[in-house]
Amino acid sequence: MSRSPTPRLLLLLSLALVVPLWSGCGPTEPIDKPDTEEPDAGEPDTGEPDAGEPDAGEPDAGEPDPFVEHVRKVVIARPWPKAGFDCVPVWEVLDLLEDGTLVWPKPRVTFEMGVGSEGNVVFTPDGKYGIASQKDGFIGIFTFDEDGKPRVIKATWRGPNDDFYSSGVVMDPSGKRFYVIDHNWANNGGGVYSVRLEASGEPVLEGKVFSAKLGSQLGFLPNQPGEVLYHSIETLDAPANTDFHRLKWGGIPTRLTSVSAFSAGNNSVSAMAISPDGAWVLLSDSPFTEGQSGRVAVVSIAQDSPELQVIHHVEGVKNPSGLAWSPYGNVAIALENFGDEVKVLPFDTSKPEEPLSFQGSMTYSSEARALPHTIHVIDQGNLRGLTLISELRGIRKIQFHPDGTVEDLGLIPLIEGLEGNEIIVRTMGVQP
Repeated sequence: MSRSPTPRLLLLLSLALVVPLWSGCGPTEPIDKPDTEEPDAGEPDTGEPDAGEPDAGEPDAGEPDPFVEHVRKVVIARPWPKAGFDCVPVWEVLDLLEDGTLVWPKPRVTFEMGVGSEGNVVFTPDGKYGIASQKDGFIGIFTFDEDGKPRVIKATWRGPNDDFYSSGVVMDPSGKRFYVIDHNWANNGGGVYSVRLEASGEPVLEGKVFSAKLGSQLGFLPNQPGEVLYHSIETLDAPANTDFHRLKWGGIPTRLTSVSAFSAGNNSVSAMAISPDGAWVLLSDSPFTEGQSGRVAVVSIAQDSPELQVIHHVEGVKNPSGLAWSPYGNVAIALENFGDEVKVLPFDTSKPEEPLSFQGSMTYSSEARALPHTIHVIDQGNLRGLTLISELRGIRKIQFHPDGTVEDLGLIPLIEGLEGNEIIVRTMGVQP
């Protein structure tokens, strides 16, 4: 594929060196660098729950409210200024209409919180509160007033006493609390933390649920209430050389089973995606070692027992930064952050030894594309299957179809009136 000449290429080269691996800008306040490479001096944490730790909350057995079509807010981070890569705490709000039209309001609707150069954004199930994992391990919390204007509740929060260093946030299905993943070693604070949301949206740190080493992904199983999947090198009483765990949630979590999705200690798991029926899970390995490509692990999830089974690996996805299933469960996609591509991965259960295959790049409606970063699939309502992907210059819309095809609907550019690096879109969140 040919690329446009000099200005775009130079910008992409600078971003490829700076943005995907780290945040590309200095800390927003003086802090100690988190220890994710080597443990602190002293005996390592065993990963067992500490006395007095909070429980993980009881599983929510209630039925969700019926879905009502509505305009969804789309929140994006604009973490860089016109020139240079000194981070700025700018966020912007767009509207996704009931017919799938993405509207970029004029004048622009922006607000300041923390820096969204890394991390993710989740919403409570009712869409009332948004929680962002941000640069330097901070959490940001925001809401929308009755007139639709954004209001920040917490701009940069790491607990009342700098208790954690967030690498990601996961919403509890009840919407009453969320969980913070701290990627550090166990003896340096690594593990999962529980944060309760008050009715006002104010966060209350309930404490560390359990300790872990280099945890990166946490997800609730849709058809197994009270069970989660968790990726980490060490946690609870997991056997050596395992890195992927099925846990019983509620009260003090307990480990049900563990497997080795990749070679434990020699991977960087960048994304996890659980199939709509809860029977399969995909994990992407995005190694930083020169000459290595990425992999996607395919793991089956037993429905009548606590077992996990690693079925096979799909090779050849370059530095995958995101994974997502079609809501119809017959195809998945992987984002290639360095390759500027969306890769299509058909899924066929009639091939039990290798159900996931590598089809290649999605067919694009236009050539201009760069650095896909964040992906969000709409799984309910009239827009079911519509998927938004944040890219360098805007948001790309694609459509998952029931027959397993993936259609590119084109890039919505978000650059008019902006200059230099302030055009860059990074983290993104979409209301349910």
